[in-house]
Amino acid sequence: MRRPVQFFSSCVQQVASFKFWEKYMKELRYVLYARKSSEGNERQVQSIDDQTHEMERLAVTYGLNVIAIESESKSAKSPYVRPVFERVMKMIQAGEADAILCWSVDRLSRNAVDSGLISHLLQNEVIKEIRTYSRLYLPTDNALVLSVDTGSANQYVRDLSMNTKRGLNSKVDKGHYPGTPPAGYKNDLLTQTIVLDEVRAPLIREAFDKMLAGATINETMNYLNDIRGYRSIQHKHSGGNQMIRTTLYNILRNPFYTGYFMWHGELRQGSHPPIITFKEQQIIVNRLQGEPSPRAKDEKIPLAYRGLMKCGECECLITGEIKYKKGKAYTYYHCTHRKKNVVCKQPALTELELEEQVINELGLYNIHPKFLEWAEDALKELDETETTQSSKDIDSRSSSLGRINSELKELLGMRTRGLIDDNEYLEQKMVLLEELESNKSKLKSLKSNPCKGAKETITLLNFIRKAQDKFNGGQISERRELITMFGQKLDLLYKELAFTPVSWLIPIKENYSTLERQFLALEPLNSPNQQIEKQKRTSEEVLKSTWLRRLDSNQQPRS
Repeated sequence: MRRPVQFFSSCVQQVASFKFWEKYMKELRYVLYARKSSEGNERQVQSIDDQTHEMERLAVTYGLNVIAIESESKSAKSPYVRPVFERVMKMIQAGEADAILCWSVDRLSRNAVDSGLISHLLQNEVIKEIRTYSRLYLPTDNALVLSVDTGSANQYVRDLSMNTKRGLNSKVDKGHYPGTPPAGYKNDLLTQTIVLDEVRAPLIREAFDKMLAGATINETMNYLNDIRGYRSIQHKHSGGNQMIRTTLYNILRNPFYTGYFMWHGELRQGSHPPIITFKEQQIIVNRLQGEPSPRAKDEKIPLAYRGLMKCGECECLITGEIKYKKGKAYTYYHCTHRKKNVVCKQPALTELELEEQVINELGLYNIHPKFLEWAEDALKELDETETTQSSKDIDSRSSSLGRINSELKELLGMRTRGLIDDNEYLEQKMVLLEELESNKSKLKSLKSNPCKGAKETITLLNFIRKAQDKFNGGQISERRELITMFGQKLDLLYKELAFTPVSWLIPIKENYSTLERQFLALEPLNSPNQQIEKQKRTSEEVLKSTWLRRLDSNQQPRS
């Protein structure tokens, strides 16, 4: 009687275990994930629709709770390139799902990084189950099982990549171009070679002949399209188009038409028939050096003063805009209106109006040539005086250093002979050391900053005198630099440009007009030599007393 009882008890346990497992599976939240590679839509064992359909049938059979269906067409051979897969992993890590349902484990990963993440989450029971069509992966399984399956998928990709590269290299070594040939050629499916396109190859040859005869790219393109009726190969959803300038430009430069082709930056000998000789193509390529590439953007009219000014109303930057009227370009400058909560009603002004205001501003700093000549004489005299004074100051500081060092030695001797105690010695020593450091600092400043203010000021005055002419005849970069050197802040308000001059221009702007009036008042026409000398001395005195002191205290312009 014991054996039937034991058998019955075992059956009850199995039924109970099955019911428990069925209940457990229903409690899990599955994400159905389907994937196919982005390369080659026709080469997939199972398409996304087939994978989804089969796994939905499996879910119905086992009563699985599928909360989401995710799919994507991305290769899994590299990590961090599948946004949908990343989203599925984040759902599981966030506790929004517990398990994954997919056709096979190679749909989840074919690289070591993603495989490691999946294995880690499964072993730590973050993923409670991975169910495929043919097997089940659980946290309690041997870790080698999942590692072997994902490793096999990874190795398959590596082997496929190496075999593909080997096949391509072998094909290239035999002179076969491994790709779609350019216009004028086509692939022969029977012989697996590249042959001439009997319809378009003669037209391509005519294009080369036209260029050799001296025609331009546009003339050659119009000839092919309008006279010869060139059209590209018609495919199911594309083709049948006229020749465009970019395509013709590439054809004329492509070595493929000489019987060669480029492979990994190297020119290789091809087995396909040439349309033109290498020497003929070089003649055309040399001619094309003088023509702009159609791939290059059309040369834009530069916006010379964009970004230099601010709007006087809302403080946004001033930008430029080009408008065309009757084929002529006009440049306008206006506020960018970047502040959305501010209504700015400032009008735009033309580039010519802006430049006129800049020229007028620079004109405020024009210096009379005669005044400049006298100012240079005064500055040179001042330079000599300052140089002499500087030398005297250096000698005085050097003498003071020698005196202090002698007093320190004498003080130490007095302490050694017991003439003064420690407290008195330390007190006098501290006084001498402070005086020593002060003289060292001042001497270093005198030596490292020799008097050069006069020379710099002369250079500055000559620069200012020529600024207006430099702006009128300068390039865009020179004009921008002049504006930034003269104005540290530029505001545009109601089409008026307000200059806030840089510090080294302030004394000139504030004082020069007065000096010039005094200078002109002192200089009558045809005056005797003595009167001129008197005017010169008076002008120099005014220059030294009112302007040069103020100028010397301000920062000089950068060179």
